[in-house]
Amino acid sequence: MDRLYYKVYGSLIGAAIGDAMGRPVETYHYEEISKEYGWIDNLLHASEGVNHL
Repeated sequence: MDRLYYKVYGSLIGAAIGDAMGRPVETYHYEEISKEYGWIDNLLHASEGVNHL
């Protein structure tokens, strides 16, 4: 039972993280995202934050 619990827990946490990361561009069309941010090939360090984009 513990193994199933951790699988479900991990999937819920992963979904929450993905939802939070996608929130800034949630309503954008993919062409708008590409135009504004260019090709996304890395992640920012947490200390850089969203304001440094």
